[in-house]
Amino acid sequence: MQGSAAMTGKAAFRTDRAVASCAKLRVGAEVDTQRLHVVTRPGLYGIGAAPRGSSYGIVDGRLVRFDPDTMRVQSVVRRVEAILD
Repeated sequence: MQGSAAMTGKAAFRTDRAVASCAKLRVGAEVDTQRLHVVTRPGLYGIGAAPRGSSYGIVDGRLVRFDPDTMRVQSVVRRVEAILD
């Protein structure tokens, strides 16, 4: 019993962290590079090439446009179900 209670606590902690990280994903926020997947084939997501000074990426299941120099979010585009590239 004690082992399963510990697992529930860890799972709940991970869920709380994921919710907190999603709340932080807003325009102007710094992208956590450990959670970032840089999109290399934007067409697979139904978007064109990123404007100059921007890149697309996926962070916590959300497609974002970010500045690769400052690593700041420029826009949160939408949720994505899977990484396609």
